[in-house]
Amino acid sequence: MRILSLKCWFIFFVILLVASSVQANETIRSSVSSEFRDGLQEKYLRYLSDKMSMDLHIFPMPFARRIRALKKGEIDIMVGLKGSQPQSDMYYKLQPSYEQIRSSYFLRVEDEGTLANREDLKKLVAGLTIDEQSMLKDSEKKYLDIVTVTTLHQKIELLMLKRIDTFLHFEQSAQHVLEQEGLSNKIISASLKDGVQKDYYIAISTKSPLYHYKEKLEAVIKQGIESNDFMRIRLQHYKSP
Repeated sequence: MRILSLKCWFIFFVILLVASSVQANETIRSSVSSEFRDGLQEKYLRYLSDKMSMDLHIFPMPFARRIRALKKGEIDIMVGLKGSQPQSDMYYKLQPSYEQIRSSYFLRVEDEGTLANREDLKKLVAGLTIDEQSMLKDSEKKYLDIVTVTTLHQKIELLMLKRIDTFLHFEQSAQHVLEQEGLSNKIISASLKDGVQKDYYIAISTKSPLYHYKEKLEAVIKQGIESNDFMRIRLQHYKSP
């Protein structure tokens, strides 16, 4: 009986050890744009995975494909979902919003005076990242024409080739890339900004095995905001060479 008891305790101990090992090795599957590996969004994801004591696997893909992968549960989490993005029963926007960002219009330096007010937009062909149909319909009314793209580099290339007159992108992100590519004296931000700052969220797939951690993830995000961790990561990223 004593031997049987010891065997039972040993089996119980092994089960506990395996269970804790599985929990320790849980992985966050996520994605960022292939042109922004080690970029700001990836740094936010690393912060999140560190706080959750989980591994992080990144699968680079364009934004629209990221949304589809999130809905299918092919990735667990994604960063950069706009507040205007329609709600879905296939993903959940973790609360609160982790940052607020204003986008800016960019022009070739010789066209600096062509975009002073919103009426000027109707004379311009704009390069835009379209991630929802409602945005496409609104954009068609706002500009002379639109060219849809998936990356910032495409926007910059099309502007330099004069196939578009302007593009819209996050101010700091675009300025950072333009400086890196030696184009900050050829492409400038217009005086016209894109309205108010917009809220951005981290979203989790409702099909993800990590979905039951959503309350813990929200607590991590809230703490990151209160301690200014997200702001610190952003400032350090844009100060780095």
